[in-house]
Amino acid sequence: MFYKNSRKKSIAWVVLHIVAMVLVSITVLSGFRIATLNHDWLFFLSSLLPQGEVHIFHIYSGVVLFCLLVTYMVFDSLHVAKKTPFVWFLFLSASSGMLLLFDTDMKNLLYIHYLFGIGSVLYITFHAFRYFIFDGIGVFAKILSVSKTTKKDITTLVFMLCISVLAVYTLKDYGYHKLYVKHIQKGIDVDGLLDEEAWSGAKALKIYGYGGANLDGGGSEITIKALTTDDDIFFSFTWRDPSKDISFMPIEKTKKGWKVVEDGFYNFDEKTYYEDKFAVILSHDNELSASRSTHMGEKPLKDKPQNFHSKGYHYTDSKIIDMWHWKALRTNEMKLLDDEFISSPFEVYTGKRRYCAGIMADPKTSGGYRMNWMWYKKDGIVPRRLPLHDSDLMALNEANLTLPYRANWYDYQAYSLPLDHYKVKTRIPSAIYVTNGIEGDRADVRAYATYKDGFWHLEVSRSLDTHSKYDVIIDNKTYIWVAVFDHAQIAHTRHSLPIKLVFGEGDE
Repeated sequence: MFYKNSRKKSIAWVVLHIVAMVLVSITVLSGFRIATLNHDWLFFLSSLLPQGEVHIFHIYSGVVLFCLLVTYMVFDSLHVAKKTPFVWFLFLSASSGMLLLFDTDMKNLLYIHYLFGIGSVLYITFHAFRYFIFDGIGVFAKILSVSKTTKKDITTLVFMLCISVLAVYTLKDYGYHKLYVKHIQKGIDVDGLLDEEAWSGAKALKIYGYGGANLDGGGSEITIKALTTDDDIFFSFTWRDPSKDISFMPIEKTKKGWKVVEDGFYNFDEKTYYEDKFAVILSHDNELSASRSTHMGEKPLKDKPQNFHSKGYHYTDSKIIDMWHWKALRTNEMKLLDDEFISSPFEVYTGKRRYCAGIMADPKTSGGYRMNWMWYKKDGIVPRRLPLHDSDLMALNEANLTLPYRANWYDYQAYSLPLDHYKVKTRIPSAIYVTNGIEGDRADVRAYATYKDGFWHLEVSRSLDTHSKYDVIIDNKTYIWVAVFDHAQIAHTRHSLPIKLVFGEGDE
């Protein structure tokens, strides 16, 4: 064995021990930063945690750590089993991370991985404290005290290096799912019914998204199919959602005036009074962390404002990433979704409370929706418009969260104090349709969803090439990521590996 219970250790033991300490430190610190997305209590450690592209560091350090632990298992299994049960514990922790990496459909897997992470930190702390009690700073001399190098030491280190390089290379260049795009002769109706015969002939990809708020088990399985004509592409997205949520932060009359009903919207992290949503991003890069657009922390951009929810921003170095943002209340009845994009961080605009870093909606010529207030304040707002007829509010005040808290602009009138005769606890919508739909570049993507038996069924269609500088051309170089929002503003599911669109294979 390359390890012996003596003061001097083999070179393999010393190297692997030092590398393990570095990898565990990177993995734990980056992992705790990622865990702040779902566990707010960890924010007390925020000043100690890294910011920026921590997903990439976490994944690659975790993969190499897994390879190191496999090396231990292969070359020193007897010692590991008898002397260091922590190595087995760490191996299980890394294994749960590998299952997450490959988007394994396993209920509560993310929470299990989180518990392993907490357990690892507790054990490492106890382990280090125990040795420092007996040896003090001399413990480092013990770790670095090397015995004569053997052939097994060289074999062990070469094995570790080879499988690590192979794993990282494979993940970087071939770490993706494949979604086969079936060619059809003519397009289909985008109605959310998925009843066309063409869909039955398309190959389905099932992807598991984890980490979203309000979802059973912390995630949802998403089934994706794709069809294409010579000019357009069609997607179907089906995901489990325990409830149909098309309400959206109603405005309620209080004794002091009108107030937005919210439970986190002030910090742009609403998880209660919000609509269901679904998002797709498209890129010609298959890099992890949503094509390297995810940057975590309170202030990942040093020269830009700190975000209110302390969970990070989306932006890129300069490239354009396409983003489709379907919203159950605000866009579904328009049979569109919000066509947006992610790019390099935008300038800070004076008077605009929320800074969105690199996310921006495509330009529009007219239409869409607006919030029913001029200026948002947590303590109270003044509505833009009030109903023309009080009878329009009857359904909205039954406190049924499945009812659409939405209004049409011309069914309401401009707010004035003489018109404000409403009783306390009266509710009016906070989302108002300006017209029946968005017009312009922002309306390039058609979409409609239906909800049935605990599932949303969303159909989406767009031209393969919109000839817009804000959109990504869809072809064999395109990768996508998808996310489910269960009545949550930003707390969406995520998956690690991108989805590559594959055209021309398996067509009849």
